[in-house]
Order: sequence, then structure tokens, then C-alpha cells
Amino acid sequence: MAEVVIPYRRRAVQREFHAAIAGGAKHVVLVWHRRAGKTVALVNELIRSALACPKPNARFVYVAPYLKQAKTLAWDYLRQYTEPVPGREINASELSVEFPNGARVRLFGADNPDALRGIYLDGVVLDEFGQIPRLLRLEVLLPALADRGGWEVVCGTPKGRNQFYYLFHGDDDTVGAVNDPAWVTFVRKASETGILPRATLDHLLKQMGPELYAQELECAWNVADRGSFFGKQLEEARAQRRITRVPLDKGLPVHTAWDLGIGDATSIWFVQKLGPEVRAVDFYEAEGEPLEHYVKMLAGRGYLYGKHFVPHDADHRSLQTGKTLVEMASRLGVKMTVVPIGDFNAGIEAARQVMGRAWFDAEKCKAGLSALDAYRKVYNARMDEHTSDPVHDWASHASDAWRTFAMAELGNKLSPHMFGGKRTQFAKM
Repeated sequence: MAEVVIPYRRRAVQREFHAAIAGGAKHVVLVWHRRAGKTVALVNELIRSALACPKPNARFVYVAPYLKQAKTLAWDYLRQYTEPVPGREINASELSVEFPNGARVRLFGADNPDALRGIYLDGVVLDEFGQIPRLLRLEVLLPALADRGGWEVVCGTPKGRNQFYYLFHGDDDTVGAVNDPAWVTFVRKASETGILPRATLDHLLKQMGPELYAQELECAWNVADRGSFFGKQLEEARAQRRITRVPLDKGLPVHTAWDLGIGDATSIWFVQKLGPEVRAVDFYEAEGEPLEHYVKMLAGRGYLYGKHFVPHDADHRSLQTGKTLVEMASRLGVKMTVVPIGDFNAGIEAARQVMGRAWFDAEKCKAGLSALDAYRKVYNARMDEHTSDPVHDWASHASDAWRTFAMAELGNKLSPHMFGGKRTQFAKM
């Protein structure tokens, strides 16, 4: 292909990023301040790599938390910067551009993970990774990159301790990207790049306040997401070292709390109680599995079970079978206890209160904790505020399951037999 000149004037932060990919980096993390030109750089790297890739029918993708978000952020840039490429073909319905060498760049949303299954990839960008399901990267995208030796770029803005935080920093059991020689990491703060004038930064600081400014412009990781439901409670749990190794007490029953998905994810918390203590000893989540799968999983855990708490919709009759999930589970040997969830905000408050005296096993509950960290309120851009409604995404299932347990615990005040014990056995809430 003849030389193609893309009308893209690269800033210093963009040049060093492109140099890393051109130099063979396979795993890259970008933590750039707002207005540094991240999306422009990401789209242009996808284009450059697609045009330069010597492999046949190369495939490069950009993934945002939602397909609508991917279109808003990147589609105009993808069309604009590929305009000089002769023979390029645009598919607006698929949000893709194909080049004469057979390479293709396409935009995806993490809200439709099935669209990404079964494909191969030569390069992938995960933008705003804190809002993308962790397992999408681990179970779908990394295998898609493996056979062709592709690269990945993970990027976003710090927003509390979500999966982006742990990928970057690591935890007690994993090495974070910042300390892993397999990764190339770029943290670029507004006070260091010189992209925004000092006067503009001073104005933004006055308008945004110190915390939001630190998060958005100085890439601060220690600022809780303003829209987080449980950010404050989880930070307190970490400060008090209640997220740690929690050994199973074989003399205590293990209670489970469920969020039952119909054609969606099912999440289960495994909890023990000792006096006022709540001990989350395990967590499990799967998608698209029948009830028999979860019954078999419970048996495989080998726990001494107490109550199995499920939300009220588990007691609704299926039009297909004429039976409730509670009845179906009973026939499989699992007796479920229906919890009247009631008002959503009351459930959130109960979840926070129970979380305030809970211990979490850091390893076995890692996926559940990641979801609790990411569970957030809907943001109303027009009003510039968060509503009281939750975002229904991958994080909501584990969070709803925790809310089920919290309402069962709260219901103990009304029903002394909820856990099969006396009212005085449990702490007041």
C-alpha cells in the first residue's frame, strides 16, 4: 500500500504511547488526565496498527463499557482519521472500517460480550476499564489475542478501588501492572504534561473542588467514585483490614444469599455469622446456567449449609413451567428462604450497615468485591448529578445478592427464626 498520511499531530504523551506499541509492547496501561488526547491516540493506534499489520485479515477493536458510549467517543474519530486511506470501506451499522489490506477496526460495547466471543484479535483497546467486567478481559479478550500474539491497551480514569485499580496496583495475591515487567504503564498528570495552561488548571480546581480535580486531572486513585453505592464502606473495611483471609469456621453454618438471573448472571454470597460478625467466606457467579448447575456447585463446596436466601421474585411462577424457582430448588434438595426486599433505598442502607461489620475473604470473594466496588448510581449528564437509581450492568448482580443478605439480616429484627436462632444472637442494626 502506498504511504498514507493521517492528519494527526501527536503530542508528547501520545508519541511515547505509540512508540511503546511500535516497539513490541503487548500489555499497556494508560492513566492520563482529562483532555490529554487519550481517545484520539487510541483510535489512531488502532488505525496505524491495522495498516501496518503484515498478518492476513488483521482485526483490531476498541471496547467501551457500552456500545452507545463507544460510538459517542470513538466513531467520529475513526471515520475522520481514516478518510485519507484510499479504498477504505465504512460499515456504519457495525461501527467498523475495513482497509484494502483486509485489516479491520471495529468498535464494541462491553454490554454485549457475546458479540466478542469466538473472534481472533491482533490488538484491543479497553477504554474506561473500571466499568468493564473483569472477566470479559480474562475469559474472552486475552484468549482472542493469544494465537496471533496481539497487544492490549487498558486505560481509564481512576475511580476508587475497582478492577482498574487492582489491575494497576495488584493486591495481596497478584502483581499489579505497575510492578510487572510484562506491562508498560503511563501515568500522566495535568500538572506534569503542560497540555492545559496553569490558569486553566487553577480555574478547574476552583470549579471542581479538590477531590474531583485530583481524580480527573491528577490521576488520584484514593478518591472514591462519587456515584458509588458502597465506596465509603469498602474503604473503611480496607482501612480496618476487614478484607483479608477469612478462614471457614467448620462449626458454623454457611448461609447463602442469591441474585437469580433469568437469562442473566446469577450471583451467590456465602456468609457465616458469629455474634455481631458477618463473615463473607466465598462468592460464586455464573451466567446462562440452569438451576441444576448451582445445586451441583453448592454440593461441591462441601459446606455445612444454613439458610439459602433468595429475593422475592424467586417465588413467582414461571409461565413456561408453572413452577416457582423455590419449588424447583426444593425438588433438587435445596430449601430456599424468600426475602421480602422491599424499598430499594432501604435495601441499600441495610447493605451498607451490614457491610460495616462484615469481613470479606480477599481471594475467594475477589469477584464479588470488585462488583461491590463498581456498583454505582446512574449519572444524569443534563443535570450533572447522580440519580438514586442503580446502573444495571455486570456489577449489579453481586450487589443485589448482597442486598438480599442484608435484608435477611435486617429481617432478623422482625423474625427471630430467620437464621434459625434467637433474636438476641445477632447484633442490632
